[in-house]
Amino acid sequence: NIQDVVQIVLDALQTIAEADVRAWEGLFAELSQLAALKFDFKEREDPLVYCQTLACNMHYYPPEDLLTGPHLIRSIDCEGVAHLLSHLVPSNMNIFVCARSLEYSTLADSPSTSSFHTERYYGARYRTAPLPHSITSRDPTTSSPDPDLSLPPPNNFIPQKLAMILQDRNLDPPGTTPPELVCDMPTYRVWHELAVSYKVPKVRIGIVLWNWNVYDSAEGFMMARMLCAMLNDAIMPTMYPAMLA
Repeated sequence: NIQDVVQIVLDALQTIAEADVRAWEGLFAELSQLAALKFDFKEREDPLVYCQTLACNMHYYPPEDLLTGPHLIRSIDCEGVAHLLSHLVPSNMNIFVCARSLEYSTLADSPSTSSFHTERYYGARYRTAPLPHSITSRDPTTSSPDPDLSLPPPNNFIPQKLAMILQDRNLDPPGTTPPELVCDMPTYRVWHELAVSYKVPKVRIGIVLWNWNVYDSAEGFMMARMLCAMLNDAIMPTMYPAMLA
C-alpha cells in the first residue's frame, strides 16, 4: 500500500527529528566507530583503481584527508541535522511510484483525471498528479508518529577488543590443522577453527541441519522452506545489528 509506505517514512522522519540530541550523538558515536573499524581492516584494492580513487578525492578533501576522507566520520553537526530534517516535510516531497499495472500507480485519494503521457525513448506510460490531501495536510506539530517506531538501541555487537588471539596450532599454514571439535552431543556436533590468515575481526558461522524427512515428499520440502523463512524473520532483529558490526 503506497499510502502506508509514505506514512511510515514520514513517521520515521518525525521520530528522528523529535529524538533527544544525546540520542543523535550516541548514534554518531556508533557510526564513527564502525567506520573506523571498516577503514582499519579495509581489504586491499587494485592499485590502479585505488590510485584513480585517490585522484578523484583530491577534488573534495585536503591532502591530509585523502586516505580517510571518504571513510571516517569525525564529527556531527546537530544543528545541520535539525535544519535538514525541518525541510523533509510533505510540502517539499515528490513521490515516484513505479508499478507493473497502471491501476496501482495512483495514490488512494489523488486525483486521477490527468491523462497519461508516453515516455519519449522507452515508450513507458506515466502521468503526474498533485499529492493527496491526506499527505499534504500532515502537520508535524500536531500529529504524533507511530509509537512502535524508535531510534535503534545501542549495538552491543560492536567489538571493543580487536587484539589477535594466537594459539600454537594456528601458526601452522592454513588448511594443515583440522578444526577443533568443541561440542559432541548425540544430536549435534560443533566444530571451530580459528582462522588468522587475513588478520581481520570477522566471524563466519555455518550451521547445517540434516533431516531426511525434508526430502521424503514435496510437502516436507516446502514445510522446511517455510520454517527456514520464519526462523530467518524471527532472528533478523538480533542479527541485523550484528551484521552491521
